[in-house]
Amino acid sequence: MKSFLPPRIPFGRGSSPFYHCECPKCGFSESYELGNPSLVIVIGEAEPDSMKTVEKIPDVCPKCGAKWKKKHMPDLRKY
Repeated sequence: MKSFLPPRIPFGRGSSPFYHCECPKCGFSESYELGNPSLVIVIGEAEPDSMKTVEKIPDVCPKCGAKWKKKHMPDLRKY
């Protein structure tokens, strides 16, 4: 049994595509997911707390134009 090699299990899935952005000036906050927005299927009306899928995270706040504070969120989904 000394020659037994366990199967290779990849640890970690890389960085998650989720970001939470908050404006220090006006307090507006938004959650984003990096991806292709044309592949997102929306049935009915979108929830107000749902993440927006974008190709690139905006650099400035859409309300006041100040620079965002970007915070990378971990991916806690389990498969």
